[in-house]
Amino acid sequence: MQSKALNRKGGGGTEPREGAEKEEMENVVVADKTSSPSDDDITPPPPVSFLPPPPPPPKKARGGWRSVKYILGNESFEKLASMGLIANLTVYLQTKYNMDGIQLVNVFNIWSGSTNLTPLLGAFLSDAYLGRFRTLLFGSVSSFLGMVVLALTAGMPKLRPLDCPGVSSCQKPQDWQLGVLYSGLGLIAVGAGGVRPVQHCLRSRSVRHRN
Repeated sequence: MQSKALNRKGGGGTEPREGAEKEEMENVVVADKTSSPSDDDITPPPPVSFLPPPPPPPKKARGGWRSVKYILGNESFEKLASMGLIANLTVYLQTKYNMDGIQLVNVFNIWSGSTNLTPLLGAFLSDAYLGRFRTLLFGSVSSFLGMVVLALTAGMPKLRPLDCPGVSSCQKPQDWQLGVLYSGLGLIAVGAGGVRPVQHCLRSRSVRHRN
């Protein structure tokens, strides 16, 4: 009787322990489920595509006849600066600078020869060092400055000797006045060397690139 009573007491004592252990196991299982990431939280890897990448969007075509008008305008400006002086330079030097025949011919021939020789140097600098656009920019600015200097010599009487119409012995130009004149002619010659060898290349390249 006593052993049965003990067994009953012992059995009654183990049941709460087993219930507590079951609750602890259930808590551990619930904690594991809550701590483990769900299927929604896992981001799938990006799909691997073996197709070639799409081509880039087409760029807007440059050049063509839209740029030719600027090239022709710049070349006309340079021709006006250099070739336009050929017919008027001798008369201008004889009437405004009182130059005689020998000095007049020397100045004209040296300037004309330099204008035709500088494009060779400009072409070399353009291909080897500066490039087409920098050479063209430098030549255009130089031609513009040369025309400004010559315009100043014609508009400002102090930059040239006094006029002496009908007088045999006229005042000769001073050294600084000749320096201003030669600087203007030199700038025009340098501008021709920067513009002439580049204009034709840019014109043909722009039309060919657009076509």
